[in-house]
Amino acid sequence: MLAVVHDAGGDKMQSFFTCNQQTDLARLAPQPANLPREFSCTQESRQLTAGGEDLAFTCKSQVSTINVAYQLQRNSDSLVTGTMKLSSDAGGKHQESTTNIVYQWVQANCV
Repeated sequence: MLAVVHDAGGDKMQSFFTCNQQTDLARLAPQPANLPREFSCTQESRQLTAGGEDLAFTCKSQVSTINVAYQLQRNSDSLVTGTMKLSSDAGGKHQESTTNIVYQWVQANCV
């Protein structure tokens, strides 16, 4: 499938291909285990339905805390859209961002 990531203003940030099938909605949002080893992550909530997925987790290191919340919606058999909200605190500095994500299936088989 093709994933296209936009910032909150709608500007395209990146696009990439990944080998997920249409039934793999739960695999679309990154998992806490995929973050750098120095972070200890806790899943705060996860709800997976036929229409979408909500996922929230918090990751902490000795110097920073990252909170991530995903909301994905299955718009059709070939289209999933959603948002990722990120807030981080590191070195006394707080940052927040919202990213819009579009997943479009472009072929049935992975090659």
